[in-house]
Amino acid sequence: MTALILQAPPPVAPAHALHSGLPHSVGAETKPFPTKCFSLSRTLDLSAARAHDCALDILGAYKLTGNFCVNLEIVLKDLDAFDKVTYEIEPETLLPFHADCRHVEFSPGEDVPTDRFNEIMRSLAGRIGFDATLPWWRRLLG
Repeated sequence: MTALILQAPPPVAPAHALHSGLPHSVGAETKPFPTKCFSLSRTLDLSAARAHDCALDILGAYKLTGNFCVNLEIVLKDLDAFDKVTYEIEPETLLPFHADCRHVEFSPGEDVPTDRFNEIMRSLAGRIGFDATLPWWRRLLG
């Protein structure tokens, strides 16, 4: 007669380890959390106007069509991130006070480490991120 030996699955990393991009371990005997991204995605609020201005600066052009998709591709290529992420642009909002804001969901490519994906997201947010603060003249009026 043979006995079936079952082993408990390895402990799962804490929830904060999935979002921080830093390797964490649960106990002394467990391995660090993998640094590869598998199903991690992040949504950024990007500014269509800042993307347009950034694309103009990158190309050294004085006029572009104003297509947000094309401008985003230009910025991603300049960051050397075009083939490292996939993205989905949500439809434009009809709200007049956030007409410049575009919601874009990014996912890493297959072999992109978490730290590289986080670096790309920080760079994008810094270059073309949407700033929701009101202009100075709107704050004065009320």
